[in-house]
Amino acid sequence: MARRMTRTVHAALAALALVTAAATTAHATTTSSPRPSVGTLWTSDATDSGDGQSHLIGIDPSTGKETARIGVGAEAEPWSIAVTRNGRTAYVANFHNGTLGIVDTSAKKMTTAVPLGIDADYVTLSHDQKYAYVTSMVAQQLAIVDTATKRLVKTVTLPGPAEGAAVSPDGKTVYVGVYSRHEVVALDTRTGAQRAVFSAGGPFARRVQLSPDGKQLYTTDYYGGAVDVYNTARPAQAPRKVPVGGRPLDLALSPDGRTLYVSDTRSGLAAIDTRTLKARQFTITPSFGDLAVSRDGKAVYLAQYESAGSVSAFDAGSGEVTATFADGLAYPNGLALGRAS
Repeated sequence: MARRMTRTVHAALAALALVTAAATTAHATTTSSPRPSVGTLWTSDATDSGDGQSHLIGIDPSTGKETARIGVGAEAEPWSIAVTRNGRTAYVANFHNGTLGIVDTSAKKMTTAVPLGIDADYVTLSHDQKYAYVTSMVAQQLAIVDTATKRLVKTVTLPGPAEGAAVSPDGKTVYVGVYSRHEVVALDTRTGAQRAVFSAGGPFARRVQLSPDGKQLYTTDYYGGAVDVYNTARPAQAPRKVPVGGRPLDLALSPDGRTLYVSDTRSGLAAIDTRTLKARQFTITPSFGDLAVSRDGKAVYLAQYESAGSVSAFDAGSGEVTATFADGLAYPNGLALGRAS
């Protein structure tokens, strides 16, 4: 209930910002055998359980079995997860208590909770993994955390509520979707200084994703029912729009960068060919949760936050549901795939 109330308040704040701008052990059920996938699928339980903690939960995607349940704080309400490439550390954006939880996945323990002074909505890592970037919709700021010292090094004021963020391959620029402000801002990753503004797309840039070469910037236009595709070298140029319908939320690229998967809170899941920008629709249960793609590109995972209370696995080619993990999980939202720790 607390989770739903928070989402309601969150939506109200976003609407207000628009006016201002315009004015236990998891169970697994399968329809067929889950595809083998090396690593651990991490999700978050957004509500406190009997131990008084919110949790980061590990699932083996090859078996559907829960492998870890790690407390990340009382009433932490984790919304987003980022995992290092070696799978040994997970970073958890704890919305309610305003911290960045740092978890040792081998020890199955949160080692540090970095106070941010803002609500923590979304977290992403730089490519060298030296910095974590955390966005805020309520405080309208970007927090930069040094992952070596585990300290907040800078907080950058943004022009509006922000959720999604992505770092360029060279590590010099972080792109932040400014929800309700008709823009994505490009910021210097060290100083926070504004480098460019992409302002010709839809008014609700919820999440952002970069192509592997950093030349294409993808954003979900939440109320426009489309994905906007920008040329990062030409911020003043209008984006190409790919209609996907409904309310597109999260984005995840296949390992080869050729397919962009889009979760939708009304119509389910879409797959966009990044070369032709043609979209295919998969008929699945819509969700407010995050996406992840297996390392072999054959499976797509979706946190079924609102509708099913589980994490679903889909065949990347057909969109067929191949497995359902963590049945009965309370409001899973964040999702990330890490290597076996």
